[in-house]
Amino acid sequence: MASSSSRNKFASEIADQAVVEWPNTPTKQLARMMMKRHRHVFSTLNAAMCAIRYRRGALGNKMRKCKGVAGIAVTPPSASSPINPLGLPESSAKGHDPFVMDGVGRCLILPDLHLPYHDLQALTVMLQDGLRNECDGVLINGDLLDFHTLSRFVKDPAARKFPEERAVAKQFLARLRELFPKARIVFKEGNHDERLQNFVMEKAPELYDETIFGLDSLLGLEALGIEHVKEKREVMLGKLFVLHGHELPRGISAPVNPARGAFLRAKVSVLVSHSHRTSEHTETPMDRSIVSAWSTGCGCFLRPQFEPNNSWNHGHAIVEVASGGQFHVRNVRIHEGEMLN
Repeated sequence: MASSSSRNKFASEIADQAVVEWPNTPTKQLARMMMKRHRHVFSTLNAAMCAIRYRRGALGNKMRKCKGVAGIAVTPPSASSPINPLGLPESSAKGHDPFVMDGVGRCLILPDLHLPYHDLQALTVMLQDGLRNECDGVLINGDLLDFHTLSRFVKDPAARKFPEERAVAKQFLARLRELFPKARIVFKEGNHDERLQNFVMEKAPELYDETIFGLDSLLGLEALGIEHVKEKREVMLGKLFVLHGHELPRGISAPVNPARGAFLRAKVSVLVSHSHRTSEHTETPMDRSIVSAWSTGCGCFLRPQFEPNNSWNHGHAIVEVASGGQFHVRNVRIHEGEMLN
């Protein structure tokens, strides 16, 4: 296995060559090209983009001194290096930057569809609301798929198998792109979506290859122009943090008010799904600002066999983003095919 220093040197050479060969290619597009050819060198799209920005001088002189070419720490040549004056071992920690969903004025939030166990009536209402409001962004906020047979719980032998779930998801995503042909569509993984990766890594780690088992390739996201957010990264809609919900520190598993539970963990204005319950919580700190949190309903069937008596409700949200990052959240509840707010 190549050392970190040799890998970073190789990454630098790749970025140098790419910038020279395609000087006018946008950074993100060029980064995707580099990742496709050298996935073993660049672990994330952000790392590839940082490498390109570094070579193009877009990060500035200060960042040139503090960052490695591939967006990860580089072992200093000597103990006198300002990055590592004590000559300590290199850290293997990865960066965790939010995914900025910019360029969107009005975004439809689709939560917890759990395909193929979606509620067709509720999902139809959500999409119609997004179309009626001319949303130019769609965020699938986790648990697009259910992956029941890949879970660690007792499985129903009659449940839909993985190939069937995948087929339904691909059909839905293709239709979603048809309905919103010009919108920026982002799919953020939830805990159920992570079941596939976890299953393969636990059962057959030697065979795991993200280019084969990753949801990007299995669902054909690139061909549909759908962006993929994983590794529990936050999504930023202006100044609003959007999470699925499982990324937050664990505590009370089912708080009375899920939005308040999210606020107590995040301490910022945040919108989450995951609980399948619509709620809102607002507090005013001593600086007289307003911090609010929202939790959305879901788009899945409300009475599953494993938990038929629950307090779930259908619902989605539409987030409007204004200049300066200000935002407005319309948190919609759905009951028997009718929007209640």
